[in-house]
Amino acid sequence: MHVNAHVGKRAAREIYLKGFEIAVRYAQPMSIMSSYNLINGTHTANSSDLLTAIARDEWGFEGFVMTDWGTTGGMEMNPGNICKYGVSNAAACIKAGNDLTMPGSQEDVDEIIRSVGAEEGSVICPISLGDLQACAKRILKIILQSSAYENSVPYAASAGKGKL
Repeated sequence: MHVNAHVGKRAAREIYLKGFEIAVRYAQPMSIMSSYNLINGTHTANSSDLLTAIARDEWGFEGFVMTDWGTTGGMEMNPGNICKYGVSNAAACIKAGNDLTMPGSQEDVDEIIRSVGAEEGSVICPISLGDLQACAKRILKIILQSSAYENSVPYAASAGKGKL
């Protein structure tokens, strides 16, 4: 929550992202979590380069991305401590490719609603209804693919499982 790591593109790819790349490409996890920290001045939860361009487009990640607990604020993780670089913006999380904000707060909901269809400059990060729908689609797709869904819903096998 208090770190802004400065790292070059080559070092990031060859050293720091390599383990994540291997895990995503070969294990295809159902979800991954963005971190609290900033990389080169951008909150990872607000980084479309990391979450969309690299994880989804380049590595083929098909699951959903969630924020770490309290990334967008709205709760006191460490009472009395102030986040040196502030918190992530809830609408920018969606725009970047985060599908689920943990734990979420009324402030996050208000920010997201204000940002849907907003004009550039009127909010921190304008998003579209399509951005929200993409998040919902990815979350629902994973729910339908999970064994928890199969075991808890008697009609799951006939409900078009996995066809979203």
